[in-house]
Amino acid sequence: MPQVQYKSLMRATKDEREAIVTAVSGGLPPGVGELGKVTNGVAAVCYALFMGAPSVTLAGFSVTKMGHSYNDRGKLRRQIAEDTFVLTQLRNRGNVFTTEGELSAQIGLPLVRNRDDIEKHMASPISFARS
Repeated sequence: MPQVQYKSLMRATKDEREAIVTAVSGGLPPGVGELGKVTNGVAAVCYALFMGAPSVTLAGFSVTKMGHSYNDRGKLRRQIAEDTFVLTQLRNRGNVFTTEGELSAQIGLPLVRNRDDIEKHMASPISFARS
């Protein structure tokens, strides 16, 4: 099991968060979506890639379902267009995957079921060793 070690933890500002999303995905053009920013989930994918994660696999993620699975109040998702745009930009990187068939069909991310599936899609085996 991989272990994560860190020396400090800092909160990114809104500008830093958007700069990371832009650096990883090319950013959002003006007029995409209602809010013009991605959700925390997509921002986290971009942050992981920005920090050098060898791959990211999205599980339990949808760009078609309204609301949140953990929210019984029926809060609507307002950033579907933004998330869809950025995930579409990330699909060609070769290191962003999903376990969700619907998300794979909608966005074009490779569908994976286990680590072997991920390694088949990537050029080299995944290593969790830290230098």
